[in-house]
Amino acid sequence: MAHLINFMGTDTLAGITYANKYYDANGMIAFSVPASEHSVACSYGPEMEEKYFLNMLEQYPTGIVSIVSDTYNVFNFVGTMGIKFKEKILSREGTVVFRPDSGDPIEVNKELINILWDIFGEQGTTTSTGHKLLPSQVRLIQGDGIDNEVLNEFLSEMTQLGYSAENWVFGSGGGLLQKFDRDTQKFAIKASYGEREIKGSHANIVHKFPISKNPVTSKGKKSKAGQLKLVKNSSGYNTVTSENEDLFKSSTDELELVFENGEIKRTQTFEEIRKLANEWINNQSMVVI
Repeated sequence: MAHLINFMGTDTLAGITYANKYYDANGMIAFSVPASEHSVACSYGPEMEEKYFLNMLEQYPTGIVSIVSDTYNVFNFVGTMGIKFKEKILSREGTVVFRPDSGDPIEVNKELINILWDIFGEQGTTTSTGHKLLPSQVRLIQGDGIDNEVLNEFLSEMTQLGYSAENWVFGSGGGLLQKFDRDTQKFAIKASYGEREIKGSHANIVHKFPISKNPVTSKGKKSKAGQLKLVKNSSGYNTVTSENEDLFKSSTDELELVFENGEIKRTQTFEEIRKLANEWINNQSMVVI
């Protein structure tokens, strides 16, 4: 809610709801934009990144569209898509926003802004302060790794390179609040498996395939691929993937199906979850280190 005092862009529905409930906000006080996500990019695979990019442009022919770009090689993606679809991007009534999401924010964006300026600089302008500004149809957004310190250093570096701050949009997540987020424990949920129906001459064929993100700028963000099982052993738990077919088939999955295609398959009370957590804590306290 505090964020929405000064901004109208958000993905946090609770902020809108609370503002309506407690502060009598009228109408839709904030909004988001069409934006892709890594599971979408992964589903196309590295060999079909152009189709992924083009699909985003065709699905959202006007307005702002944010396209996650670092699923594999962010520098290759931005350069290739910028060159191949330059005219299509410039002819849009709206802005294509490239989104890097891994690696050192400053170093990655230094290279990306240079790539984009090489492609779109002729259509760019110079601000009243003498800084270079891309045409309005092209921008970058940086959300990953942003806090107050990084943001100040980021803008200082980019202005020294001669670029206007207006070339970027910034996400403001946990780093601008209490800096406690999914990266504290290196935890995130990613799509790992997909199925694609292919039309055959006599019948359709279902192609089953593993998917994962593997950013060139941050190998630590490589996600697991394939169907997954959580397997219990003497030392605790580990994940088994269907890429190891024999082990996968012979392993017993400790996970239960909870939610599928919008339907809740398994309900748990809060007390049940507390009991499970306490059992784990008690077992850990008995381990001699």
